[in-house]
Order: sequence, then C-alpha cells, then structure tokens
Amino acid sequence: MFKKWWSLALLAFALMIGAVFFLSGCGGGEVSSEQLHGDLETSSIATGGNISADYVSDSPYQLTGFSLDSQSIEKQKLFGLECSVDHVQFSATVGNENFQTQLTGIADYSKLKGEKTWGFDGVQKITSSTTTPLRGVSGLTPSTGYSSWYGEPQYTVTDFSSTLEDNDGSFTSLATQKASIDKWFATSIVTTEQSFVFNSSTGWQSVGAAKVTGTETQYKLQGKTYTFSHCPGVFAEDGPAKFDLTFTDLEDPDNVQATYAIDYDPPAGGSYLANSYGECLSVHETGTVQGKIEYQTGAASFSFVLNDKANAVTFSCSGVDQMDVAGIGSVDVLKISVMTNFSYRDRTSSLGLVKVSGSFREAEAK
Repeated sequence: MFKKWWSLALLAFALMIGAVFFLSGCGGGEVSSEQLHGDLETSSIATGGNISADYVSDSPYQLTGFSLDSQSIEKQKLFGLECSVDHVQFSATVGNENFQTQLTGIADYSKLKGEKTWGFDGVQKITSSTTTPLRGVSGLTPSTGYSSWYGEPQYTVTDFSSTLEDNDGSFTSLATQKASIDKWFATSIVTTEQSFVFNSSTGWQSVGAAKVTGTETQYKLQGKTYTFSHCPGVFAEDGPAKFDLTFTDLEDPDNVQATYAIDYDPPAGGSYLANSYGECLSVHETGTVQGKIEYQTGAASFSFVLNDKANAVTFSCSGVDQMDVAGIGSVDVLKISVMTNFSYRDRTSSLGLVKVSGSFREAEAK
C-alpha cells in the first residue's frame, strides 16, 4: 500500500515539474501581448501614423485595435555575446480624426543570454497597410492649408469646407475656400475650389490647378478726399494751387464717380513772366469725374482714369506709393496726374493751362 502511494506521489510531482517547464518554454520565454501592446502605443506607427499628412490638419494618432499574431525566437551573436531575438508579427489599427489605418507588421525584441527582460528594438517592417479617410481635406496646400495668388499676398481664410465622396472604395474630396486679401485701399474675397483624390499609400493628392470661382472687391476709398498742393502749371513762382479728389461712388468698379475741386489765387507779389505769358488769374473749379478702376486681385497697387468730359478734366492714377510726412511718419498716397483746359493766365498758351502731377494724400492725414 505504501509503495503504491509513493509511486502516485512521484508521478504527480513529475507532472507538476513538467507543466512548469512546459509553461516556461512555451509562454514565459516569449514577448507577452501586454508588452507588445504597450511598446506599439508609443511607437511612431501609433503616434504618427503610416500615411502622409499633406492637406489635413494636425490630429493625434491612437492605437485603437491590436493583436499578437505569431512570434519566433532565434539565437544570434552580438559582439561575440549570445543573444536571443524574437520576431513578433502583429496586426493593428491606428487612427485619428483624418484617417484609419489597418496594418500588419513585424516588431523585433532582443535580450542577452541570462537576461529575463526583452528589449524593444522597434517595428522593423510593415507588411501590409490599408488606410481609409474619415473626412475630406483641411486645406488647399500641403503645409499651410492655404492657397496663394500673385506671389504671397497677405490673406486670411474666412471660410473653408470640403466633401468626402466614396465611390466603391475610391475616395475624392472637393474643397471650397474663401480668403480675404486685405490692402489699405481695398479688401478682396476670393472663392477657390480644388479637387483631390485619395491614395491609400500616399494620402491626399491635388488634381489639376485650383480654380478661382468668384472674386468680390470692396474699395476703402469711399467718402475719402485726397489732396495735393503745387503750382498750377510749370512755374513754381506762380504759387500753389490746391487739388482735391473725393470718391463718392465705388460700388461699380467700371463706373467709379468722384468730385474734384481746383483752387488757385495769384501770388500777391505779381505774376511771374507776366509780359510773356500774361497775368495770373484765379481758378476755382468743381465738377464730377467718372471712370474705371483697374485692379488685379492681390496686387499691391491699382490704377484709374476718371474724366469730366464736359470740362476736359482728367484725373489719372498710375498707382500707389508711400511718403514721409513730418510729425506723422509714412502715409499711403495716390500717384495722380491732372490735366485740364482751365487757364490760369490771361493769354492763351498751353503753358497757362492748369495741370499737375504728384502724390495725393488723404486729407485727414495731417
């Protein structure tokens, strides 16, 4: 009886020892699922994704699905030392607000002989990857999210929207952007459309060039008066004349209207070269000019030609500039030439006609 009991005890002990060695060899010696999950969560695959972020806004990635599929251990020599390398095959799902990626890959772990802890050597290879967009693009250019016109004007995106279309697994996006381009003399709202196609390996790619579908410009000159003082003709000795131009209607850039005033009184000391060109005469003329503004959206300047045909008066602007004014600093000005048939000399001569060319500045800028 005692011999039979002792035999059963030895058998039970042997089975227990065998089970310990079996569990140690099959599970305890390999990388655990928990360790792999933790290492993948902090790897570049989970934190940065596996696809280009062009045309989308920044959004943090997360590891949303995971499985350890298989692993194999091999012996290697590292600087003459014996080590073990565990090749771990895994499946994972990572995503953010823009994309969801399902992938498989191989991660390597290693440890020297005698060590108990596996060291993570990183994801060595992505064996398959499929990415699906969750929403359309976030901007019209890869890095800034904005598009540009005529170089790099200063503009602000005021509205942006995009679609996401799934055509049997082929994804497209149509983006519509409104941007404000602000100049001291005008603000333009430009509407632009751009088509995109999605590639599971390279991300969003633009299709063709962006198309401007609408432009609306509002000029800031309404109600403002621009003024310039200078001799009315070619002789500085004739004293200054005052030229004013006030913008009254800018709703239609093809039919801009403004009023003008030209005021001149002869110098108290007498007229210069009176014997040759006659005495100077007072000139006080007002009227209305109209014409068209020429402006390319985003440009730094504009031009116009405004006429009072009845009185042969023309105000021509060739562009804008800046000038330094004592006590004020730099002010914006309009470069304007004025031609008239008004005479400020009592003898008929082209030299006696009122005309001027210079920098007209806003009358309030004193």
